[in-house]
Amino acid sequence: MDNIHDLQVKDMMKKQDELPICREGDLIMDQLVELTSKGCGCLLVIDEEYHLIGIFTDGDLRCTLKASEGGIFKLTVGEMCNSLHSV
Repeated sequence: MDNIHDLQVKDMMKKQDELPICREGDLIMDQLVELTSKGCGCLLVIDEEYHLIGIFTDGDLRCTLKASEGGIFKLTVGEMCNSLHSV
């Protein structure tokens, strides 16, 4: 690409196997590798029907680590993610 105006959305999209995906019931400690290995700085949190229900960012991890004083080891991703749906 010589020019930014030549960029298309497909040029920036990740393939499915490159997406950092986890389930809302997964323990965050079990998902740390997924969070860091895909280079996105976030996890896409899905439900049982593969619907996107939230996003968990590395910033969420830092805030939770600071506030939980070790309790993070028992938390699920769903408890800590930014929800896409209001309750």
